[in-house]
Parts: sequence; structure tokens; C-alpha cells
Amino acid sequence: MAQAAAAPARNRKPDGPQSPIARASSRFFPDGTPVRPALPTRFLGNPRLWNDGSGRAASMGNVDDVGFVSAMIDYLEARYSADPDRIYCTGFSNGASMTFSVGVNLASRVAAVAPVSGHLWYSGKQLAYPVPLLFIIGTDDPLNPLAGGNVKLPWGNTQYHPPVDDSLKEWERMLGCGPQVTTTRARNGVDEVAYDQCAKGGEVVYYTVKGLGHVWPGGKNRLPEKWVGKPSNDLNATDIIWDFFKAHPRTAAPASSRKPT
Repeated sequence: MAQAAAAPARNRKPDGPQSPIARASSRFFPDGTPVRPALPTRFLGNPRLWNDGSGRAASMGNVDDVGFVSAMIDYLEARYSADPDRIYCTGFSNGASMTFSVGVNLASRVAAVAPVSGHLWYSGKQLAYPVPLLFIIGTDDPLNPLAGGNVKLPWGNTQYHPPVDDSLKEWERMLGCGPQVTTTRARNGVDEVAYDQCAKGGEVVYYTVKGLGHVWPGGKNRLPEKWVGKPSNDLNATDIIWDFFKAHPRTAAPASSRKPT
């Protein structure tokens, strides 16, 4: 699943006391398209997927999920007066890969992104805006292992996943980040590394959670442990991500970063 968070535009009058824009923020939870849309959705038999740029689901080649997210942002801004400078995206697993895709392909429309346990399937791109990235993953994730490799999926097939560092290094390249690590913390089984010396703006913040499998950090394990590994409460991803988003409204990008994707 991918999620979008939108803050109300400043200095705009709310529609009423129950209006989404009367609150500090509004959160929206779109979901992907079933592989076979005409059939009932089932995780093993007919899962919902985002067309994340990986090419993993050939049947989804004509599904324009980037266009869908762009249209959703238009709707949120028009209907709920969402602040264009505070549109954010996060997601888990395939939703994380879609979050990476949104950050690349809609860089001019989002303020920051926070994928959790997914991959960036694009390379050689340039960002139209230096989108800050927060990434979280477990050290024992069997479906997205840190070192990459051939992964046996719950559906019975085997698929190659690249090393996680490949996605992060690509984002660092697009932001023009130097090799200097400005923040390194290790506490309670959670390691944090941050790169914010980036010539084009933005930053890359990377959390790893010891012992965590393919589960939302701080959340419940909703699939068999033999498929996804163990949960962990050592880090609450929801709180960490929201704090990151609040700290990263869109600002004027350096001229050198204003390039089309």
C-alpha cells in the first residue's frame, strides 16, 4: 500500500468543523490494481500491485499509476485545499517501490517521500526537485534482503532483488550528496545514517531495524512469519516518518536541480 499525506494550505478558510482541511493534516490510502481486475482480490491468488517501474507484472504495463497519483494530488489540492508545498508519500513493500517512483516521476509535486522496505527500480534519472528521502528496512527482511539476491516469494516464484544500497546510492547521486555521513546513531537495535551534504538540496536518511522482517516497523505482522519474518517495536515508523515530513516542506530548489525527470 502507498499512502499520501497532505497538509491544508495556510491562510485558507476551512469548509467546516468536520472538513479534512480543518485538521492539521489529511491522510489518504490509495491501493494498487489487482493483477486480474475482473476477479476478487486475494493476496496469494490475485494481489493488488502498483506499477512501480520494475516491470515485474507484465499484465500491468498499461496501468498509469504515476498519472493516477498526479490526478489524486490535483483532486486533493482542488477539493481539500491541500498545500502544494506539503504533499508527501510513503508506502510499504510494493507500495514503497511506488513511493520511490512517485518521488522520481512527480518530483515537482511532492515535498518528501518515505519508502519502507522497497526498491527504486529506475536509474540514470534526474530530479525536477531535490526530494528528501527517508528509508526504513529490517536487517532480517527475507523479501528485500539488504545484500540482495534471489528471493523466494510467497507466490512460489523466485525473483532477483538488487542490494538495498543501490536504491539509496542512486537517490544520493540524484541529490548530489557527498560521501560525508553527518549523522550516525545506534540505539535499541536501530541504526540511523543521514547524508545531508547534498549539492542540489534535500537529504537521505536511512534506518535499519535489527531483527525486523518484512513488516511495518512498530506494526503488527499480518502474514505468516515463515514468509515475512518477525515484527519489531524498536522503531515506530509512523511517528518517524511523520516527524520527517513535518520537517520537510517544499522550499525553493537550487537552480541546478530544476531539470525535467
